[in-house]
Amino acid sequence: MAPQTSSIDHQVTYKADLALHEAIRSGLSRHRVVRRILRTTYLDTSAHDLHHHGITLRERCRIKDDGTFGTVVVEAKIPSADGLHRIAGDDALNAVADRLGHTVSAALHPVALQTKARQLLLTAGPPFAPQFVVALDDVHVEIDGQHRQRFEVETQIFTSLPWTKRVSAQRVGRFGAFCRQLELDFDLCPAADSGYHAIIATASLSTNLSEVSA
Repeated sequence: MAPQTSSIDHQVTYKADLALHEAIRSGLSRHRVVRRILRTTYLDTSAHDLHHHGITLRERCRIKDDGTFGTVVVEAKIPSADGLHRIAGDDALNAVADRLGHTVSAALHPVALQTKARQLLLTAGPPFAPQFVVALDDVHVEIDGQHRQRFEVETQIFTSLPWTKRVSAQRVGRFGAFCRQLELDFDLCPAADSGYHAIIATASLSTNLSEVSA
């Protein structure tokens, strides 16, 4: 059985374009840049029950430098009183079923495929354990036979090393201050939606515009 991990999701997504990516890449003090290509399949029902309840369920893997796929990780993000609750591993599907019912869970299928090219800027704190990550994302999505692209900036608390996984209230406070300063320095505008919910919102907007134009 795959291990189960759980945490509150601490990240902020901002709307972006290539010019903003370049401004941050050249203007933000950082320790190093890590590049990743991620392939994500989002699961939902035909009626988008998960989306309507603010839930994300995804299967994600890294595309390696030789083009092969890494290990697929299943993850759910479920709203809670404390924030967005992230559940990884075997318990992700069970958490969705517990929240929405097993009938909904049985109707899940792939609804969108996303490929994300990321440049991760590791910044603040010591080089061996940076405090924050600023991701410059070039996102390509396939949904309902249509292909779409968007650019984002995503800030995160750095938790990749074992001794950085515990996120205290003090770390959350420093992260909030870091995001506010980043917004001032680069004129960032928080996105109304991110991840799967941004995909569905964009697809719904395109459908509505097509119906109006018809």
